[in-house]
Amino acid sequence: MKALRALAIVLGVVIIGGELFRSWGERAWAWWIDDILVGLALIATGALLTNETFARRALFAGAWGFSVGVIYISFFDKVVGPVLMGPGAAFNRLNVFVGLTLLVAIAGFVGSVTLPFKNTH
Repeated sequence: MKALRALAIVLGVVIIGGELFRSWGERAWAWWIDDILVGLALIATGALLTNETFARRALFAGAWGFSVGVIYISFFDKVVGPVLMGPGAAFNRLNVFVGLTLLVAIAGFVGSVTLPFKNTH
């Protein structure tokens, strides 16, 4: 669980940093706030699990599930939309990065719900 917590925190920081780098002054807040919320949820719940309780574990799994949902939409928006522009338009560095992030989020979600619960009390 410790590795999954660390992964959540690192992924949260990467998502927030990447979105700020990509969107700072370029896009309206409505287009990037979901990524910031995902990053904050992963960081906060990863940090909260230093003391594992059932509620904190549920929040952690919820944060991973939230990240899968938001990144799924982001990935397929970037893949399906550009397909209309012609062959190869959907496969650029951003799409590859978001695709890899989606795979990590799916793995994190699966891990968060399948790893055994260890109540520290």
